[in-house]
Amino acid sequence: MDTSKSNYEIEAVSEEDAAAIAKVHVNSWRETYGGLLPNPMLDALSVADRTARWHAMLKKPHAYDDIKVYKAVVDGRLVGFCACNKQRDDDLQKNGYDSEISAIYVLQSFQRAGIGLALVKAAAQHLKNERYRGTALWVLEGNSNAVLFYDHLKGAVVATRKDERADVVLNEIAYGWRNLEKLT
Repeated sequence: MDTSKSNYEIEAVSEEDAAAIAKVHVNSWRETYGGLLPNPMLDALSVADRTARWHAMLKKPHAYDDIKVYKAVVDGRLVGFCACNKQRDDDLQKNGYDSEISAIYVLQSFQRAGIGLALVKAAAQHLKNERYRGTALWVLEGNSNAVLFYDHLKGAVVATRKDERADVVLNEIAYGWRNLEKLT
């Protein structure tokens, strides 16, 4: 393993991180979803638009389901992030998953170095500290690397859904953990 990838720090983000998060967000989508999503959808992604959205969320987290975001930094560069918040899906909420991991992205060149696991642990610890009991997340069907990762974390498939966007139907799978202890 490239040891430079294993020398990372996990930290809570601030508003000043919005542009760096947006860049990782857009680049990760393009790296991960090529072949799974239509190229026009990926081409339309904008770092400027994502920066504005992330800035708004980080400025007023209570307006965005009490979102909390952690970043992974390698040699001063943000290479991944994980966002968590209270559960937005009513059915998952009713089934004991009162929080969610709403985003987790690590640049491909920094994957398989423990960064994703460290980000999930930080998010799960935050959720646990906030008195949440369980968590769930949605993953695009066909995202085999993510599915393997969530299987490795002993997540259970707890729901499926179809998300219809601009002439595209996205099939998604929810993974859940009833006890946050399993992720911390």
